[in-house]
Amino acid sequence: MISCATPAGAAQRMTSTATRANVPLAVLFQITNRCNLDCVHCYQVRDQERELSLDEIARILAELSQAGTLYLSLTGGEPFVRPDLRAIVEQARRLRFVVSIKTNAVLLGEEEMAWLSDLGVVQVDVSVYGPTAAVHDRVTKHPGSFVATLAAIGGLRAAGVNVQMAIPLMRTNIEAFEDLLGLARRLGCRPTFDPQISVKEDCNRGLARLRSHDDAMARFFSHPEVIESYRAEVEHRHEAARTGALLRSHPCGSCHNFCHIDHLGRVRACNALPIIGGSLRERSFTEIWRDSEELATVRRVRVGDLPICRECELITYCTRCQGDAYLEAGDLLAPSPDACRRAALLRAVLDKGGMPDAATLAGLAQAPLPGQRARTHLPVLL
Repeated sequence: MISCATPAGAAQRMTSTATRANVPLAVLFQITNRCNLDCVHCYQVRDQERELSLDEIARILAELSQAGTLYLSLTGGEPFVRPDLRAIVEQARRLRFVVSIKTNAVLLGEEEMAWLSDLGVVQVDVSVYGPTAAVHDRVTKHPGSFVATLAAIGGLRAAGVNVQMAIPLMRTNIEAFEDLLGLARRLGCRPTFDPQISVKEDCNRGLARLRSHDDAMARFFSHPEVIESYRAEVEHRHEAARTGALLRSHPCGSCHNFCHIDHLGRVRACNALPIIGGSLRERSFTEIWRDSEELATVRRVRVGDLPICRECELITYCTRCQGDAYLEAGDLLAPSPDACRRAALLRAVLDKGGMPDAATLAGLAQAPLPGQRARTHLPVLL
């Protein structure tokens, strides 16, 4: 995901320290699977099982505090469908978590905006899918959602709440990238653009049809702000590859300094990587984090263990997601085909210093992507 701001050095050092000590510094807590919208790109599979109660959540928060968690991000579904969300946030703040919330903001009124500000929620991540109602509401399938979301962003900003606009890029909106960037700035938000559209967590690949075309993705990468952000990251990875640090590194922070807890209390490697370590209705968080063989399997993986990726010439351009690779190939060590495609496009843009010509894009479209190989098979969440 590309953000228009660079993480502070202190935060990076804290993350590195947590990784070395295997401390779950950040946890994404999915407190519900219910949602008031029906977005076309949603990767979650809805169910009717009993979600965690307020008492269960309070107990889990206490366990996370004891385990060393500092950053707590509450997500759904849509967190604001829970009438007890304020009580959850109050408990989290009593335990001194740094709390953020991911929301579509449609359900926020003046009361919610006031208590978010009063409780010191550090950030509200609001999903926006287009610069106009026509584009945004087509994604949510709910007319009026764009107007409600923008009104909530304005109210949150007026209440002094920091708002980050979270924008997944797909065929429906990537051509409007500049307009989305302008909208975020007019509203006083920091935008983040994510070019990855994941398959559903039941392995259904239907959502792949929403992924952006190559030429549109190349134009996004070619934007002056975007290209410089990626260039800095690629140069860092080039240096890590030169010293050998890249192959020794972990593919991501999952199971090292981060994990996901779902609405049923299951500790998962990540919201994008549905490998389940255990249930918090049966065991404590510390037991699962420390003793789960499923989480340990993820924890042991290094970039150098990826049999195809470690030999790939695109490795320093690649933003491979373990979850996407796992869900698309059934293999924790496989390439992610969509990440391969984006890496090839990014290299072409950086080599050109801007938008590649049509012949280059045509050549990339016809070029074979790195192969796939089935190796490690783990249970997929159904």
